[in-house]
Amino acid sequence: AVVAGPAAVLTQARPELRGVDLKSLLTGTARSIPDTSVTAQGAGLVDLGAAAAGEISADPVTLAYGRAQGDGWRAAQEVTIRNVSTRTLLVRIRSDGSGGLVITPTPRWVRLKPGGHGAVTLRARLNGAPPSSGSAEGSVLLVARGVGALKVPWAITYGAPPESLI
Repeated sequence: AVVAGPAAVLTQARPELRGVDLKSLLTGTARSIPDTSVTAQGAGLVDLGAAAAGEISADPVTLAYGRAQGDGWRAAQEVTIRNVSTRTLLVRIRSDGSGGLVITPTPRWVRLKPGGHGAVTLRARLNGAPPSSGSAEGSVLLVARGVGALKVPWAITYGAPPESLI
């Protein structure tokens, strides 16, 4: 309900966008809430101005790498980046976060024509042995020159799953 109004305004302002592009722009340009975890805040506070000016979208809009167990744990996910602007963009992919998780994009740069899209594989690797419990989180940042970064939040949990949920 909180996002319905901004979503309607963004849809009116940019009727050529697909649903996944609207979702990506609203979540990926949201402002993070200081000192609040990704799992507690979601994408953050909607910034309708930044969403309306956005030139790239991502699908999926969030990444969940699951539960890391054991030294040397690895996983990979693919993200599709789409140019929703009228100019050619060179998009750089980088990651920030905590908890010893290193995310490496392949490729590190994607050149996109207007309306074009490209796939990026994001390989996650645990740097050292995982803690017995807890989590790590951060964002993959998609950055094009002259454009604010689009965030794709990620999270991972550590340790064995609980024996029983009840």
